[in-house]
Amino acid sequence: MRSVRLATSASAALTTAALALALTACGGDGDGSASPAASSAAGSATGGAATSPSTSSAPAATSSDSSAGVTATPAAEDTSGTSTSGGSGSSGSSASSGDDDCTLDSSSIKLEETGGTIPSILLTLTNTGSKDCAVYNAPFVSDPVAGKNLPVNKDTVPQAVVELAPGHTAYAAIHLSDKPTHRTKALNVTLADPSGGGTDGHVTVTAPASGSGLGLDDSSEVTYWQVSEELALQ
Repeated sequence: MRSVRLATSASAALTTAALALALTACGGDGDGSASPAASSAAGSATGGAATSPSTSSAPAATSSDSSAGVTATPAAEDTSGTSTSGGSGSSGSSASSGDDDCTLDSSSIKLEETGGTIPSILLTLTNTGSKDCAVYNAPFVSDPVAGKNLPVNKDTVPQAVVELAPGHTAYAAIHLSDKPTHRTKALNVTLADPSGGGTDGHVTVTAPASGSGLGLDDSSEVTYWQVSEELALQ
């Protein structure tokens, strides 16, 4: 009876010890499995943050801003420089002469014989003022008998505007006809402005007294103003 009780107690003690070991093992497995999982998850999260797209997108934005700035500035500078440079060059050259326009009040205009065999007569304009003046294009020469202006010889355009110092003369030739349809002893002359239009007023010039008048027909014409008698009669 005593041996049976001892055996039972020993068996109970062994069972208790086995249960204690089992509980200890279960607790250890739970902690161990949790720690590697947590470590693995943390490692994955850290690796994801290192390869985040936000880091690689920053250089693209910088490149775009740089390109826009470079293409806009040179275009604006080139355009303004060219247009300004060009505008200032033209106005400077046209305003540099400083000459007044020759006018009827500051000029002496008359007809002069050429003395040659070609049926022509010279129309002369002498600067009687105290300053240089410019005479433009061809004069408007009106034939009062025919009631119209003489046509202009377009082949006589000078290379530059004729500018006259005080006392100097410009020349235009009037080509007469050796078989005139009519004659006149006077012509009306109007000066041209820089744009080619006529100025206000006119002066009447008379033919030399030695002749019977100027013989004209439909082919009679006037040249542009020239700097010499020779150029006018070419």
